[in-house]
Formats: sequence, C-alpha cells, structure tokens
Amino acid sequence: MATQLSNALAAFVCAAETGSFAAAGKVLGVSAPAIGQSVKRLEDAYGVVLIRRTTRKMNLTAEGALLYERAREPLRALDELDGIFRETRSTMSGPIRLTSPRGLGCRLVLPLVAEFRVDYPDVVFELDFTYQQRDFIDDGVDLAFRVLSPEDSSMIARRLTCNEHWTLASPTYLEMHGEPSHPDDLSGHRTIVCQKRFSDPMIAWQFDVAGNVRTFPQEPDLILNDPDAICEAAAMGMGIIQMRDDYARPLVERGELTPILKDFTAPANALYLCYPYKEHLPLRVRTFIDFVVDRVKADETGCAPHEGFHAARK
Repeated sequence: MATQLSNALAAFVCAAETGSFAAAGKVLGVSAPAIGQSVKRLEDAYGVVLIRRTTRKMNLTAEGALLYERAREPLRALDELDGIFRETRSTMSGPIRLTSPRGLGCRLVLPLVAEFRVDYPDVVFELDFTYQQRDFIDDGVDLAFRVLSPEDSSMIARRLTCNEHWTLASPTYLEMHGEPSHPDDLSGHRTIVCQKRFSDPMIAWQFDVAGNVRTFPQEPDLILNDPDAICEAAAMGMGIIQMRDDYARPLVERGELTPILKDFTAPANALYLCYPYKEHLPLRVRTFIDFVVDRVKADETGCAPHEGFHAARK
C-alpha cells in the first residue's frame, strides 16, 4: 500500500512539474493513462479534486497545489536516499551539476574533473561556467565554486584557497608612463578593470594604507569581464591592473607583468566550494567534494571563513 501511494504521489508531482500526463509519462517511462489513473487514485483516496484538465491545459486545484508543495521534497529525499544506497551497491555513477566563475573554469575546474573521472568514469559532469550566481534549488545545482563570501547561511562553504590581489603593469608600460609610488598616483595612469556585467557598478580598487583599507575609485581606460583577458591586455602595455595572484603569477614569472605598489597590499579573498545544507548528499557528490578539498590545499593562515558559514561537514 505504501509503495502504491509513493508511486501515485511521484506520478502526481511529475505531472504537476511537467504540465501534462503525457510529459510525465515520458519522464517516468509509463503511459499517459497510467499517470491519469495514479492521479485518480489519489483523488479517490483523499476525496478531493487535485487537477483540473481541459483539452488545452491542466491546472492544480488549491488542494492539488497544497499536496504538491507537501509531497515534492519528501519524494526528492527518497530518490536521493535510493541513489545513495544504489551507489554503495554498484559502480559510482550519475550526474554532478557544478557551477563556477567563468575565469576559473578552464584554469581549475576542468583539470579537477578530468582527474576525478580517471577513477570514476561513470560520473557525468554538467558544468556551468558563468559569473551569474546560480541557485541550488531553482537551478538544480549540486556544487558551486564561489569567490569571496557566499551570503546564504543555509549552505556549507569549504574554503579551498586564499588569494592575494596584486597590482601590476608591463615593463613597457612602466618605461613609458613611470611607476606610481602611492595608490593616489593611479588617477594619473591608465587602468584596466574587471566588470562581470557591463550593467554592474564600477569596481573600485582597495589598498591597505597605513593600516587602514581605503577604496580608490577608478576611471578605467579599458573594461573587460574576463581575468585572463585583463592580464593579457596589461601584458600588452595597455594599463595597470589589480588581479588575483593565481591569474597573474604565470605572467609575472615570464617577465610580462611586474608587481607594483608592493608596500600597499590589497585585501585578499577566498575561493570556496559550496553546497546545500542537507544531510544526505549522494555518494558521488561527497566523494568529489573530498577529492577537491584534498587536491586544492587551503591556506589556513589566510582568509577566515565568513561568520555566517556553517562548519563544513561531510
């Protein structure tokens, strides 16, 4: 009886989410009439109408909307538990939906995924490289690499790295325009800034001046939304940049960029691996989290986690 009720609820929830019995049948691998019979079984059991159907569309009644809201999360939890137990009985498999800032995608995330799939080839990754912050529930995201401090205190955030910000210019630029000795001097120089979306407010640079963090607004000569492109533009002599050390370091080592204003440090930020606050993560997700944390060694002496973060736990 419990199994029949669970199956009927699954059919009803799927029909509510897909918008038709036919679409729900395709998802669940049964016929549209079978979905209709399951919904009718629920309506008979509860003594209410759950779905009103016409030849063109279907709508949930008030009772149907209530049942959908109450039933969908328990059903997802049951599916998740089933996946966990299934993974423990067989080869680890299934999807991991992962989002990351675009600049980190090829630099960090793809190498991690490639290495992980050597041992777990049946895990399928769905990667979304974007500067938009995806929602774990609405966008169906399992994991998110995020820079700075995620503000959602309901998530787990495991710090991976702490990155300094360097101020840099090319040797050619410094020969032509001179080297600033103080952040105040930047107003007389060409600057290049990173702006994720052109509709966003202009990013200001920050420096520690005599023990106090001060903000220095910029009137840039060039605006780009990709960190690698910003580094390359600076290497071409187009202006001064402020950039995370992991992006700038290769160009510094090749002599294409030179750190400046070294007596005025810029505030560091951290990279976190974030995931929803829930007890039963699928085995494949938990395994990948542990793999990433092991590979990307966190600098424990650097940035402190945000006070609102939950303690990371597996």
